[in-house]
Amino acid sequence: LALSSEIKDAGNEDNPLEPIVFSFKTKSNSSSAVIASDYCIYSYTPGKGLTCVTKPELSMQDIVYSKAFSRYVAVGEYGYGYVSTNGTNWKEIVVDKRENTLNAIAMLNSYDQNVVAVGENGAILASSDMGQTWSVRENPAGNQNLTNIYSDGSQFWIAVDGDKWLHSADGGQTWKLSTDLLKLPVTG
Repeated sequence: LALSSEIKDAGNEDNPLEPIVFSFKTKSNSSSAVIASDYCIYSYTPGKGLTCVTKPELSMQDIVYSKAFSRYVAVGEYGYGYVSTNGTNWKEIVVDKRENTLNAIAMLNSYDQNVVAVGENGAILASSDMGQTWSVRENPAGNQNLTNIYSDGSQFWIAVDGDKWLHSADGGQTWKLSTDLLKLPVTG
């Protein structure tokens, strides 16, 4: 509850703070969070509050954190992203050299280094080393903007056109278009 009010209070009229993810980690019985917003990546520590630790020139759209690999990966506008091993020091990376805005990112699971980012013009990019290197993957659905990606822990899923799905069973390397909703993973 305290974190929610601090986040709300941290924004302003020129840069409203609309957090896109919270990644909590435990260290010495305390929790911290990294929050990516439009033009700032914040670090939150209980008792210390929010601190803007990096001000990207471009808006970040999504972020993931792997506790097993102690690595954050954020993606955003024009194919740019940021990586960090501690949530405080960030390094800018180019994820998509074609400059497509990347809307979402997902990890296969927290013990695997496979990460996939999706975005404008049907962009699908895969990394097998937790965001250090990226490769463009073929999209059998074409150039539609992709806005979300989901992992059930062993496979990736991307919604396309409301009634179609892209599916990858090999860590995001290859994709198949499906219209069979019965094959979708069901979660409670």
